[in-house]
Amino acid sequence: MGVGPGTMGLSLAAFLALWVVMMTAMMFPSVAPMVVMWIRSVSARPTRSARVTGVAGFLCGYLVAWAAFGLLVYVMC
Repeated sequence: MGVGPGTMGLSLAAFLALWVVMMTAMMFPSVAPMVVMWIRSVSARPTRSARVTGVAGFLCGYLVAWAAFGLLVYVMC
């Protein structure tokens, strides 16, 4: 891939890593109420590991969705 104007000359892996860090910093504050609601919904699960896995899955899915969008941005630039 060439050096596109929106990729800052970074490789795909470096771009996606920076993209996910940026999305974590900028978007987690706005998704925090949803995370709190999700934590309340998984609190009925019987074990602590099941609750932690449920919350981690939600947060990882959120970051994977943003990483997929970052991949699209990288390809478009």
